[in-house]
Amino acid sequence: MRKSVKSIFVCAAVLAGVFIILPQLQLTDRAKGVVNADDSADGDNGIQALVINTGSNERELNFTWYDSIGEEGTVYMAEKVTETDKLDEDGFPLDVQYIAYADGEPVQYTDGNSKYYKGCYINKATISGIEPGKEYVYRVGNGDTYSDIYDFELKGNLNDWSFYYSGDPQLNNSHSSSSTIVTQWISTINKITELNPDTSLLVTGGDLADAGGGQEAQYINGFLAPERLKNLTVATSVGNHDQFTSGIPYTEHFNQPNQTDIGSFNGTAGDYWYTYNNALFIHLTTSTTNDIDVALSYVDEHEQFIKDAIEANPDTDWHILVYHEALLSAATHSTASYTRQMREVFIPILDEIDQEYGIDLVLNAHDHYYSRTYLMQGLNALSEDNVESEVTDPDGIYYITANTGSGIKYYEGKNIDYNYLAFKEQQYTPNISNVEIDTDPYNTSLHITTYRTAEGNKYTGTEESMSVVDEFTINKTAQNQISGDSIRIIDSDTGVNMVIPNIFSQEETKLCVTSVTSGEDYTKLDTALKNDAAFAGYNIVSSFIDVKAKWCGENLKLNDETELFIPLPDNKGYSPYGNGEVLYKVYSVSESGNVTAENVQLTAYNGVKGVKLKTKQTGIYALGVAVSKKNIQNIVINNTDNDIRTVVKNIPVKKLFVSKKQITLRVKDKYQIKVNIKPANASNKKLKYKSSNKKVAKVTKKGKITAVKKGKAVIKVSAADGSGKTLKIKVKVKPINK
Repeated sequence: MRKSVKSIFVCAAVLAGVFIILPQLQLTDRAKGVVNADDSADGDNGIQALVINTGSNERELNFTWYDSIGEEGTVYMAEKVTETDKLDEDGFPLDVQYIAYADGEPVQYTDGNSKYYKGCYINKATISGIEPGKEYVYRVGNGDTYSDIYDFELKGNLNDWSFYYSGDPQLNNSHSSSSTIVTQWISTINKITELNPDTSLLVTGGDLADAGGGQEAQYINGFLAPERLKNLTVATSVGNHDQFTSGIPYTEHFNQPNQTDIGSFNGTAGDYWYTYNNALFIHLTTSTTNDIDVALSYVDEHEQFIKDAIEANPDTDWHILVYHEALLSAATHSTASYTRQMREVFIPILDEIDQEYGIDLVLNAHDHYYSRTYLMQGLNALSEDNVESEVTDPDGIYYITANTGSGIKYYEGKNIDYNYLAFKEQQYTPNISNVEIDTDPYNTSLHITTYRTAEGNKYTGTEESMSVVDEFTINKTAQNQISGDSIRIIDSDTGVNMVIPNIFSQEETKLCVTSVTSGEDYTKLDTALKNDAAFAGYNIVSSFIDVKAKWCGENLKLNDETELFIPLPDNKGYSPYGNGEVLYKVYSVSESGNVTAENVQLTAYNGVKGVKLKTKQTGIYALGVAVSKKNIQNIVINNTDNDIRTVVKNIPVKKLFVSKKQITLRVKDKYQIKVNIKPANASNKKLKYKSSNKKVAKVTKKGKITAVKKGKAVIKVSAADGSGKTLKIKVKVKPINK
């Protein structure tokens, strides 16, 4: 018989611990923003600290919870139904699609630094294969005792999705009233989810608790207090406050995918990664309670981990790093010895990785002060290449440092003119960011908006809650992103089909084909066909077909040649495949109304005769077929090309080489680098140039070196196609001869 809610006690002394840590806090499990499927539920039956972490991808969920029961832990997830005859006595669906069992036997928590939760059992389980757009309910249980029932929906898709980003909740701190801080954190989560309900992922930059190593109640009744977190997957990072005394409580609460011990300190978890739609997130554990020697000892491993994660996920469009200590910030920690030493060592390493693999965005926390850098190449700020709010195809990394998400405390900005900062603000109010990613086959954009969620104790501005702190957009085009296999989309009614390259997403690609039998376009095409000298003396039979390739509901110009196949008509009262001479021409109508004859090839696809053309422009195409007045010889159509090859192929660069890898110049001398690329037919021959010391020798985007002053420098030349091919040219600069 199922145990009643009120008969189950929480883990030994849990509640006592809560009131010791939070004497002023009057919160229940049902804090503001209740989103339970069963609003009448009576409690979680001794089950505590339930949280969903991201799995290896968006369709995988990692669950963690504590219980006082000690029996086998289980997660149940089902598609949401409302019919009472399809629900059990607790209101949970009878048809359960997903069941996952906790890993191993129940493990009792015995960490000496978490005395209030001794006696709890730890449960971790994973559910895989959930589908986007479906409404689910879930609950966890131990034996025949279950938690409340909660809603969950995987929102967004490859082409349109979003996530939230928060810095330093750092719940429970002596700087302010504990109850106020937790209330503000609950308010922050409620407000961002109300503003944008179409996301299911929260990413955090660390410091979830203030003394997380010894006070677990700061996680359970602090960070996890917002009821709305039961409906989100959470991707956490390790902050220095999560490591105090011992980092074991943090590690036991959170269940991260692809977990390592890289960066581990005081028992905390290390680096991990996951993909979410078309983005790769890499979380690094750089916090070592400000022990620089320990931090530096992990730098090489962090570097290799980032490279390995990117290589394991080559089809992701965005590479986002998340780690706690901001190395390019604006406030108190920016001048700390730890920060300065790590900045000099780690930022250049990230630049090297960016040049080879690509890093788009770094999300940081720790400084409790919002800031955004210029586009950075190592420690060099490319301020002249930046615009205020939007960039396209940037060559470098942007670093964003979040303010606190709870208002725990605010650091003052340093009175220093940092050359790397494009924007900074401290208005003494909690912040949180909403990040939106929109993608089509030839473009993808990341738009981040940071909001003030409340008025802090020093805030004197007039902005209403959820006013905007900062907005910024990064756009990418697909000109250098061609990879993977092409796909063919076919209109089943007409047989018209198109081969498009795999650039960004293809899942929403649509080909719309309609007949053009009247109107201005018809007149233009018909006139062009009849006036074509090639058809003089022939009876003209024409098929006019309007071909529109739609990506995400819009007509786009193709950046690369794409194949269009139009079958020859066989429904005009004659057979163009029989006796008779067949002439064919293809014309297109541009957006401006100009008619152009296309170069086409007579071929076949799946046994169907037709013409193939190469195009960069969606639009209207007309196939004109002329039949002779007299039957003559059979026309033979080459039927060997049933599988039409993709026009757009990704041929990577195999080798870069120059005639001289060491050059000597005088100050003010110029030298043009001439790079040979193999193979000669590489798809993308663009190159990137970078100087190791711009004060000695600088280089333009086109590879022209200018000698600046006496010294030595290395010019790195990299293939822009993502092949990773590079070469280095050593430059020695001598003074001008007098």
